[in-house]
Amino acid sequence: MGRSLQIRSLLAPFPDLAVKGPRTVKITCICSHSKQVAPGMLFVARRGNTHDGSRFIQDALQAGAVAIASDLYDPSLKVPQIITPDLRRLEGRLAANFYGYPSQKMATIGITGTSGKTSA
Repeated sequence: MGRSLQIRSLLAPFPDLAVKGPRTVKITCICSHSKQVAPGMLFVARRGNTHDGSRFIQDALQAGAVAIASDLYDPSLKVPQIITPDLRRLEGRLAANFYGYPSQKMATIGITGTSGKTSA
């Protein structure tokens, strides 16, 4: 079985976030594309260059999303909502926490050409 975290654990590093609804719901993954949502996921409804993710909240819920992260609270939704004006920044931070900060366990190596650049 894959990883799952209760909302309260997922949001523990972010105590100032507004959360409407129960924090005991378990999240199995984080997704920002409504067509890729599966049961148990947190859907991040952020605004993109051409579309507003909030337009796809109902699609995500029908696909099985159990919580929503958005920039606006919608009292008609019957799932927990994480509300923040900066979803782009939060999405990466939530993913890092959900997956146990994998970048901290990776070594980074840079390789350059003899002149410090690559050439074609």
